[in-house]
Amino acid sequence: MKYTLIEPGDMAVSCREEAVLETLLGSCIGLALYDQEAQAGGVVHVLLPSGPTHKMEETPLYYAQSAIPALIDALLEKGATMSGIVAHMAGGAHIVTKGTIQDLNIGKRNTIKAKEILDSYAIPIISMDVGGSVGRRLKLTLPTGEVEIKRSRGTKGGLLGDKDDQRPKAPRLDENSLRKMASELKPDSNVAIRALQLVRGDDICFRELEELILKDQVLCGRILGIVNSARYGLQRQITKLSHAINLLGTTTFKKIVMQACIKGLYSNPFTGYEFDDQAFFHHAVACAELSQFLANRLAIADPEEAYLAALMHDIGKILVEKNFTNTFITVKMSASIKRIPFFLAEKE
Repeated sequence: MKYTLIEPGDMAVSCREEAVLETLLGSCIGLALYDQEAQAGGVVHVLLPSGPTHKMEETPLYYAQSAIPALIDALLEKGATMSGIVAHMAGGAHIVTKGTIQDLNIGKRNTIKAKEILDSYAIPIISMDVGGSVGRRLKLTLPTGEVEIKRSRGTKGGLLGDKDDQRPKAPRLDENSLRKMASELKPDSNVAIRALQLVRGDDICFRELEELILKDQVLCGRILGIVNSARYGLQRQITKLSHAINLLGTTTFKKIVMQACIKGLYSNPFTGYEFDDQAFFHHAVACAELSQFLANRLAIADPEEAYLAALMHDIGKILVEKNFTNTFITVKMSASIKRIPFFLAEKE
């Protein structure tokens, strides 16, 4: 039996002979097409959804836009018919490696583009295992047309056995488990927790607050970093908390302490939502500022309470990220590919 390992940006086809076509996938898409009557099949390994015209002409098998039609044409030349071809799809993972091309949502875009092209040819997808944060192995055995898709979790791309191919199971989802998860979400030091309690009080002692913050170098550094950011436009560098209080006023300083205390919660890559390290934090601060403005303008709530509530409004997303990442990625991918609402994808 002939064995062919398909490299990225390549394809292989076979007809009426014993052969195994196999490829290893991360964010790339692997597509196996097969026609039972013709006993013809092929596999293509696509790197990107599309590209400039001259690039797709030079390296057509790199791009789904040009590679999938090329594979279809190759099968038709082997005697397959459009009405007989079926598809199996794998890959499209969101591989978390900061600063690389995977951060550009390539896996999801590859999947959507491949699905669009197959739909345009009216080729049915018999099986599909895409998304998530794990690599996959796609194998087509000919002439039977048997397709095998295995997941891998090796950090260096190694393929593991069936026992290790399963994604970690999400925790049970009930009220008690959610409460427990929420109770475990807290700022990253006891000083930050105490600082949050102090700034929420009515009779705050800023001398006590300053002495408390100075006990936590990380928290102190975050506060001074926010104070010296372009947002506040201070004309000179501030190196002492007492100076920051005097220059910015107590109300503004309390807001900065709130931001600094929760920054550690938000300032991480959010795999499931595919946001960068700071996106959630900046979004939370923007919502907090807007909420405080509306509370002041409309006189419908305490401005400081509105600020803190908006600052924390995305806390549920942190729960999802910490406990249900793989499940959420699967749901989000299903909603995107099938163009259905989230609540329907969640029920699948």
